Amino acid sequence: MKKILSSLLLPALLAGGLADAHRKPPPPDLDRDVDPCEGAVAYRRPPPPPPKKLTPAQLAVLATNAFSADLYRELAARDGNLVFSPASIEIALGMTIPGAAGDTLSEMSQVMHGTDFAPLVAAIAGAGKQKGVELRVADRIWADKQFPFLASYLQTTSKTYGAPVETVDFRKKAESIRKTINKWVAGQTKDHIKKLLPEGSLTDLTRMVLVNAIYFKASWQHGFKKADTADGDFTKADGTKTTAKLMTQAKNEFPMAVLPGNGLSIIELPYKGSSLAMDVILPDDAAGLPAVEAQLSQGMLDSWLTSMQPTNDVLLTLPRFTMTMETPVTDALKQLGMVHAFDQDSADFSAMIDAKKATQDQALYISAIFHQAFIAVDEQGSEAAAATGVVMAEPTAVHVQPTFRADHPFVYLIRDTKTGAILFMGRVADPTAI
Repeated sequence: MKKILSSLLLPALLAGGLADAHRKPPPPDLDRDVDPCEGAVAYRRPPPPPPKKLTPAQLAVLATNAFSADLYRELAARDGNLVFSPASIEIALGMTIPGAAGDTLSEMSQVMHGTDFAPLVAAIAGAGKQKGVELRVADRIWADKQFPFLASYLQTTSKTYGAPVETVDFRKKAESIRKTINKWVAGQTKDHIKKLLPEGSLTDLTRMVLVNAIYFKASWQHGFKKADTADGDFTKADGTKTTAKLMTQAKNEFPMAVLPGNGLSIIELPYKGSSLAMDVILPDDAAGLPAVEAQLSQGMLDSWLTSMQPTNDVLLTLPRFTMTMETPVTDALKQLGMVHAFDQDSADFSAMIDAKKATQDQALYISAIFHQAFIAVDEQGSEAAAATGVVMAEPTAVHVQPTFRADHPFVYLIRDTKTGAILFMGRVADPTAI
């Protein structure tokens, strides 16, 4: 999608006074005022027009981009490769927001930088209508037929996110439903995400699963020639080298910037016939990625992206790569501050429950979030897919029998419980010793 700036810069009001009327005439866009007492001429620039109001889609994109940077920093703490779709995660979680309340809603809104992500679905769908690109987003909800979901919540979420609601029986058919969901995801992602929900992820306490799937495929505007691809050294962060398939091209124009103050360069590879592109942020040296990642924020990313200028005759080298990953986003979201939603004792999703039909102790919490993503980059272009499943369950109400097993050294007291006086005190280090 096109980059959308995180803020609109407002020009400052300019005011200036002139000592006499013999100075240069003002620019045509300045008003002329005369001070009747002093005879001085002053020129003031008219107030700037008010900033344009951002559309819901623009606001949703801004929120997603801010969330993307935050989540990336958390996930980047892990070693190795990384691929995830912040848009998929935000849309899937966004479908739960109309049902959240209290501290749960407040935390989700803060971490996700907003509460309305249905326009993001429309924005992605709009981008997918461009010629030369295949981009689609799909959402679906599986809801337990016996749980008292508020009908207005299901209707609103289904309508605004285009997510059909299928009523099922998790109490009796959890495993069968899991397979059905995985089959649906596989179909939406052209079999790149086949097992989003692992075995055992749905139980008889599951009450709802909200799923988003995104698929993308496009060709480069300036493709690489396979004949120019060759084995070459790829230097890892620790200085060791591995052999990779390095694609190379020259003589084409790309938006590009070299930013030594940030320790990086950035280039944009557009896809044919569309506004979509891949941006590659390259540290100045192999060990520089952590320093670049530490700078990541929505504002800094916008700064880097807008600094690019069309650059001719770029000698471009990019590795061919393919990866599929399961990304543990739950812990990352908790680290960002989304805590209550995952706590079965404090989660508040009461806005999706019909209070007239629910029993006093019926509640919901997010028991798990599953996210998988795939990407392949080669000479022709890129293909990517992702899916996110948000599993909501009822809190457990299982009685756990208290246990006290004194099978290791301990201290003991003999005391008067009325007065609190300790009569005897000691420890048992070995009960078999005399």
